Amino acid sequence: MSIRHVAVVGLGVIGASWVAQFLGAGLQVRCFDSSVEARAALKAFLVRALGDGPEWQARLHVARDLRDAVRGVDLVQENGPEAPQLKRALIEAIDLAAEPSALIASSTSGHRPSDLQAMACAFPQRVLVAHPLNPPHLIPLLEVVPGRLTAAADLARAVAFYESLGKKVIVPKHERVGHAANRLQAALLREAFALAIDGTLEAPEIDTILTHGLALRWAAAGPFALTELGGGAAGSRAMLERLGPALDGWWGDLSRLALDAPAREALLDAMARHPSKPCTADEMQRLVQQTLQVQAFCAHADT
Repeated sequence: MSIRHVAVVGLGVIGASWVAQFLGAGLQVRCFDSSVEARAALKAFLVRALGDGPEWQARLHVARDLRDAVRGVDLVQENGPEAPQLKRALIEAIDLAAEPSALIASSTSGHRPSDLQAMACAFPQRVLVAHPLNPPHLIPLLEVVPGRLTAAADLARAVAFYESLGKKVIVPKHERVGHAANRLQAALLREAFALAIDGTLEAPEIDTILTHGLALRWAAAGPFALTELGGGAAGSRAMLERLGPALDGWWGDLSRLALDAPAREALLDAMARHPSKPCTADEMQRLVQQTLQVQAFCAHADT
């Protein structure tokens, strides 16, 4: 059964971005947030993301309550707070209100799908995780994570739906706290925060390492592809033999940062001393062009 009618519950930064993604794909979208401010801010966000045309507005319904939002839809994208009790109440309410055939996909960055399924009383098997990177209407990666009760048909249906939106879907084989993307991100954030706190680099300099260095390279080829390329004709084995001792030394010296109250204040002080700014439109265009050049180089080296 194809998915053409969707609901978005929770209209914060991620939820509003999902609304833009779904409307941009031509879907019928119903949405709800208990916050009056979030509902009021949605229209302005969508105009920035999609333009002020009437076509998408005709397919959007801002519901008066949760039951109205999920009525008759094929999939519910849940974007509620991560606090366990609030998440439980929201998943339970959606599960009781949505059609039995509707999938319930949570954008959660922390909850395991099996834990979410335990929050649903009626049809727990239709609950799974669809975790985007923010903002989802711009970043294609999506982790679709099944729980213990997820049927193969429901997983396939979810994956096919998100792929039809242009998403690059990853399906982890094991449930892990934070899924996969956040675990990779957390490792880098810990070292970035530690370097800022101890004064090794200022916050904008650390941002520059990513935007003008690592992100350019990783946008073209991930760590495993780069390991293969770095070994030349001998491939990954040669690269690992050459790099292994150095990596062991770096890993042993990585920061053991606990983000407690003193560390948070030190980090905020470091950020305040030298505030970082997003790239300008011109700089972003240059970075995109450089990324394409790196991709072309890596493609040529791989042939």
